[in-house]
Amino acid sequence: QTAQVRTFASLLQAVALLPEEERDPWWTLMAFFNSLRELGTSLSLLQSDIPDYLRVLRKRLGLRLEQTRHPWNVLELTGRLRNDEVPQAILELERVVGADAGTPIDVCLASNIVEVGVDVPRLSLMTVVGQPKTTSQYIQATGRVGRRWEERPGLIATIYGASKPRDRSH
Repeated sequence: QTAQVRTFASLLQAVALLPEEERDPWWTLMAFFNSLRELGTSLSLLQSDIPDYLRVLRKRLGLRLEQTRHPWNVLELTGRLRNDEVPQAILELERVVGADAGTPIDVCLASNIVEVGVDVPRLSLMTVVGQPKTTSQYIQATGRVGRRWEERPGLIATIYGASKPRDRSH
């Protein structure tokens, strides 16, 4: 969990330091999880530990309060959504930074539902928490970001768990 807190907070804060015209592709952190249990743990981290660590980063980097990222707009994209809620969730992911269409999503907590059918070209930042069961599942999940590779790359940070045999083998 410590690795997760520090990775999420560092990625989120780094985006806030980019020039405004460059932020949008990196603003929404897509976080992929193998299980809903791990996803729920991360939701708790986003409510407490990650904001705390963002304050630590603010002090360490000597940033003003308005330069600090506040990940309040969190979206869950999992199989727990009803079929009619999924298209609405994808529309929310399409909101861009600085547009009049509302606040863009800061963090999207996703399960295997994103492996197919989620094509949001603005997304370029992802974390994968734990190694997926198969290589093809990893490729499908991580293929959701960096769709505009000719303009900008996608960045994927994989966080392995020391207590999981599959993660250790990778």
